[in-house]
Amino acid sequence: MTALLAVEGLSVTFPSPHGGKLTAVDGVDLLLQAGEVVGLIGESGCGKSTLARTIVRLHQPSAGRILFEGQDVGALGGRDLRAYRKRVQYIFQDPYSSLNPRYSVRQTLVEALTVAGLHRGAAQVSRTEELVGLVGLPLSSLDTLPSALSGGQRQRVAIARALALEPRVLICDEPVSALDVSIRAQIMNLLLQLQRDFNLAYLFIGHDLPLVRRIADRIAVMYLGAVVEEAPSDRLFEAASHPYTRALIAATPTADPELERTRSRVLLSGELPRATDIPSGCRFHPRCPEAFERCPVEIPKRTLVEQGHVSYCHLSEESRVEGGLRVG
Repeated sequence: MTALLAVEGLSVTFPSPHGGKLTAVDGVDLLLQAGEVVGLIGESGCGKSTLARTIVRLHQPSAGRILFEGQDVGALGGRDLRAYRKRVQYIFQDPYSSLNPRYSVRQTLVEALTVAGLHRGAAQVSRTEELVGLVGLPLSSLDTLPSALSGGQRQRVAIARALALEPRVLICDEPVSALDVSIRAQIMNLLLQLQRDFNLAYLFIGHDLPLVRRIADRIAVMYLGAVVEEAPSDRLFEAASHPYTRALIAATPTADPELERTRSRVLLSGELPRATDIPSGCRFHPRCPEAFERCPVEIPKRTLVEQGHVSYCHLSEESRVEGGLRVG
């Protein structure tokens, strides 16, 4: 089955102000099926947002390609590129800076419809009213400026603007991290409802691991520009294979004080390396508590831990070989 969206060997580099190049994304493979939610997690600066922005052509890839419904996105231009951008929409982290402060909610939605060539006249009025209803805003909000809205209401407007173009994919770049904790659940519930109602596919980027686990069918873990592990959501949290993934999960606080006192910790040494100086071999080895002699000299292969679960770690590979199982 052809994936709705496929990222193949994608790399993105930028010139470094100190000379050389900064590798923000390095050889990433990622698939997104119709109606599926894929979570993307990792530390700040690991390349999550750069990957997402490259998918919508806000950045240009240095290598690899992006396929949408089997078509190479890099080869699109003019009308075809505009059509692609209608089908793949982006929801930014900050709902205030992503909205024009001089435009009312109505003007924001009308602009999106007009640029996309969707609806005119009375049909456009009807569609804007329908959109605010879909995201749980009253009709009275249509003539309101962003400055008069709360953070959660602004994000609802941003979601409505994305929905206006009738997309198949929403790229949600930490869409609730700038909101009050009390509002996050409401926006997450809205996103889940819209995903079910319209069979949308989401690439959902987040730092809040329990939140990503709640919404995602599969989760990919990024470290220093590369995906190091990918698995179904529950499987990743219950049986993570990569030491970096286990460290991320162990660092996530829980609401159970007894569990918080007794659970094991994973201690990482050193600082996150710079993207201008990616370590040799396994890029995680300078911080890994389980590193051994292969790690600094050999890049880990893609290892199939079990169906749907892959890891890029020498330990995962050796466990597969010792168990008489296939690596690949």
